[in-house]
Amino acid sequence: LWVAVFLFASVAFINVFWVPRDAFLLACVAAGYALAYRSARVRDEPLPEIWAEELDEPAWRFAGRWALVGLLLGIPVAFRPFYVLLLVPVALAVPRERRRAGLIALAAGALAVVLLAGLVQWSAGGSWSAYAGERRGFYDHTGYPAVDFPAAQWSESVREWGNRSWIHSGTFDFQLDPKLWGWNALYFLVGENVGVVPYFLPLFLALFAFEKGSGRGWILPMVLLASVGFLLVMPFNFYGGTGAVGNRYFLP
Repeated sequence: LWVAVFLFASVAFINVFWVPRDAFLLACVAAGYALAYRSARVRDEPLPEIWAEELDEPAWRFAGRWALVGLLLGIPVAFRPFYVLLLVPVALAVPRERRRAGLIALAAGALAVVLLAGLVQWSAGGSWSAYAGERRGFYDHTGYPAVDFPAAQWSESVREWGNRSWIHSGTFDFQLDPKLWGWNALYFLVGENVGVVPYFLPLFLALFAFEKGSGRGWILPMVLLASVGFLLVMPFNFYGGTGAVGNRYFLP
């Protein structure tokens, strides 16, 4: 009930119809966290001995579950590297008595999907990330194939306009101006078009998520730290681009 009320009091549901990649990343993060915390319980008292064997997870299933958690959370990392910080709370949620096996499985799952995505990106665009790889698109100022010029001339047009990679075109614009940081931080929190507080009320769920020993207390700090990364790398476009409803990058 809490999740339903807070989720639909935000703009998150709009993305179900708009279907951006961030809706997929949201599903991956939600599924990964649900799987990581599905058996979390407060053990103030030992369970009755008759139940101990039933609730004990076999080693292969335990390793597989945490590998799947790593895989699910590795998908958003492959899209947006700052989301690697979302692995910290679930790493701390691995049961103490099996921490080594759980962390190895978690890291293996995350690394597998990140390496696979990097190889695919490298073969497609010449870089491990789509942001750094070769990008050649058409816009209003270039004209559109089969509309403004014959489709057969597309290759010639591409050579004329060159590589539109984010790195090569200067899209990433690091700014360390304190005044800009102050305004960006304020706008990020309560901004008219992208503020996470008015647009994403589920933020307040983090205030109720603290539980000693589960790693949940690190969720909110890691989310905020990842957001600082977006402010650093994209100080003029940290909301996710034209057409975004709320802060698209904050959705996962």
